[in-house]
Amino acid sequence: MLTPSLFFKGAVGFGLFSLLLLFLLGLVWPADAFRFGRRAVVMGASLFWLGFTFVFEQVFWAGYYHFFYPDWMKWYILAISFIVFPIMAFTFHWLACRLPKHPLLWFSLLAGFESVIEHVIAWYGTGLPDRVPYLTGLSLLPILVFAFFEYLAYWVIALWLAWLLTRLAISKEWSVRSLRS
Repeated sequence: MLTPSLFFKGAVGFGLFSLLLLFLLGLVWPADAFRFGRRAVVMGASLFWLGFTFVFEQVFWAGYYHFFYPDWMKWYILAISFIVFPIMAFTFHWLACRLPKHPLLWFSLLAGFESVIEHVIAWYGTGLPDRVPYLTGLSLLPILVFAFFEYLAYWVIALWLAWLLTRLAISKEWSVRSLRS
């Protein structure tokens, strides 16, 4: 049985994990370099969310998603995530780079707030508490707190993938130059 305290404990776990990853990423990806990494951020989000959605869909379809999605939707979720999450990444990056201080922090906060909006829409728009048996009787607040930090972790992992793509691009560029000389 899911309880509010379980959601809050999960939020603490995801929150600590996210903050550690975000802190470490901030050490290796300076603000100025991040500002010029929009293409990598979008590609990192594309790759991460496509893979994550595929795994999540395979593992949790029968236990969660089938309660509120029709069966045919299973095959469209990947395409939707491949379109929607890169657009979100582009938007978060664009906004984050226009705000003061390190844009990694703003990007992460925007992603967390987006998850809150997404979960509110799902909660009321699809009637989650009435459709998913183990959500019946739960209030929305612990779910939103959990969702904020859960998505924060996912997006920070996507940003790490983006950072790795920038490193690969730089190393490939360096190796091509060394071959030419």
